[in-house]
Amino acid sequence: MKLFILALGLVAICLIECRHISNENRIQKRWIDWDDRFDWNERLDGVDEDIGDAYKNAVDKVDSGLSKAGDAIGDAFDDIFGR
Repeated sequence: MKLFILALGLVAICLIECRHISNENRIQKRWIDWDDRFDWNERLDGVDEDIGDAYKNAVDKVDSGLSKAGDAIGDAFDDIFGR
């Protein structure tokens, strides 16, 4: 009887593991199918340049704003302290 229960347990474990492997393969296949639908290189073409341009523009605007703010603060100190 113990041997029968042990055998039944092993069969159950094998079936559960086979089901698990089957689910993983199905999930992987879905991802592969989804990736094949899109050409990521084509979709992302030019994104690096766009991000680089946006970053450069933002830095230029901040530098310009800081320069103007620094000039305004310098002018204010000159007016206050009469230099």
